Amino acid sequence: MSFILDAIKKSEADRKKTQETDIYSLQDQDIARPSVHTHRTRWLLLCFALVILVLTGWYLWSPLFNYMSEYDLANKDVSVSVVAEDAHDQKETFTPVIETASTATATADELMPTYLINDSLPPNHQIKELWEQPVSFQNQLPTLDFAFHVYSEVAEQRTIIINDRRLTEGQMIARGLKLHTITESGVILFYQDRFFHVDVVTQW
Repeated sequence: MSFILDAIKKSEADRKKTQETDIYSLQDQDIARPSVHTHRTRWLLLCFALVILVLTGWYLWSPLFNYMSEYDLANKDVSVSVVAEDAHDQKETFTPVIETASTATATADELMPTYLINDSLPPNHQIKELWEQPVSFQNQLPTLDFAFHVYSEVAEQRTIIINDRRLTEGQMIARGLKLHTITESGVILFYQDRFFHVDVVTQW
C-alpha cells in the first residue's frame, strides 16, 4: 500500500514539475519574441537617424563645396592672369628688339648715300660687296659673266671681258649698269644710285 502511495506522490510531483517547466518556457518565449510595436519603433528611430545624417552631411558639405568651387575659380583666374602677364611681358620684350632691328636696317639704308651715274667714286668704306647688297637689289641686277681681267697701275691699260664684251673703265655694261673702276681683284660697278664691288678673281 505504501508502495502505491509513493508512486502516486512521485507521479504528482513529476506532473507539477512538468507544469512549472511549461510555464517558465512560455514566459521565456514571450520575453525572447519581440512585439510588433518594438519593431516599428526601431525602424522609425533608424529612419530618423538616417534623415539626420543626410541633412547634417548636406549642411556641412554645401559650404565646403562652394568654397572649393570658388578656390578653383580663383586659381584659374590667377593662372590666366599670370599667363596673360607673361605673354604681355614677352610681347613687350620682343617688340623693342624687332623695332630696334627694323630701325637699325632703316637707319643703315638711310645712311647709304645715293649717287648719280657720273659721280666720282665714293670713299672705300661706302662701297660694299655685291653679296652685301639687299637680295631685291641683286635680283634686279643684269646677268654678269666675267671671262677676262687685266689690272694695271695705268688706268688706260686696265681691261675686262663681261658678257663676251671687252670693256674699259667708264663704259656701260647694260642699261643703267656702268663699269666705273677695274680693281686688282675685280670691278666697281654703278647701278640704281649706288656703287658696289664685285670680286672677280676669287670666283675663278
